[in-house]
Amino acid sequence: MFWKTKKNKKNEETLPNCFARTYGVEIFTENEPQIQVDELLIKLRRRCGDVELVTNKDELILFAYKDHIVQYSDGQGPAQIAVMITDKKINMEKLEMSFYQSWGWKDARSAAEKAAYTILVTDMMASGLDYTIRLELFQKTLYSFLEVVPCLAINWHLSQQIIDPEKYKENAPENEDYNLLFGSLNVRLFNIEGTENETLMDTIGLGALGLPDLQCHFKNIDVNRIANILYTYGDYIFKNGDVINDGETIQGLTVNDKWSCRHEISLLEPKRVVIDINPGEEFSAGNR
Repeated sequence: MFWKTKKNKKNEETLPNCFARTYGVEIFTENEPQIQVDELLIKLRRRCGDVELVTNKDELILFAYKDHIVQYSDGQGPAQIAVMITDKKINMEKLEMSFYQSWGWKDARSAAEKAAYTILVTDMMASGLDYTIRLELFQKTLYSFLEVVPCLAINWHLSQQIIDPEKYKENAPENEDYNLLFGSLNVRLFNIEGTENETLMDTIGLGALGLPDLQCHFKNIDVNRIANILYTYGDYIFKNGDVINDGETIQGLTVNDKWSCRHEISLLEPKRVVIDINPGEEFSAGNR
């Protein structure tokens, strides 16, 4: 729960924006992918409604989601998802931070090292959709895609993590406990150099959907407890929107803890709007 005290949002025009105009992931494969487009289209129509194959040539496949029309200033059109294949060598150096922050999969690096092909799966003309609908379409598309194409790893660069495809496929859209945020939300951890025990943790992934991420700069608290808080309130923000105003407090480690929140520019890259959580005088770190 959180307690309201006052509202004082910053001028949004002055804040950095990491909203993803196109939302996508990279799929790493060991062999040249042979995509069964007809089979994929059947799965997409079962999960996403009226889906039309627009293009299938020159390493590009394009689908239009005709049940999801997006209005723009110069007209309207259906949301689309593109699939593009390349054999360009993977830059492992650029993935270093993602390997470090992929807490859910210890074999992420070794899986990516086997890859010879990359498949980009990304939406197009979809940024005008409600973010929950947009993410749902993308997740159902990606899940359907992984049912027909062998995959070594998923580079979810917008949430800076490498996802185990087998673990991802366990989160089927048809499951009762289906987690729409799986893969799209990550909690990162950084130890602050030059300090005895200061830690910074934040979420990454909400900003790409047009929402604020969260961050907490703290000391003397088990990182797993902070991770749980960040995941919990990250899920809350996703379900309810940017509803925690400056000066409001959330529940901390116990029901009696009231940790103050305010919107700030993130301490770490990518620069974006975050809700900074102050764990109080005993546990807070940095200059507050």
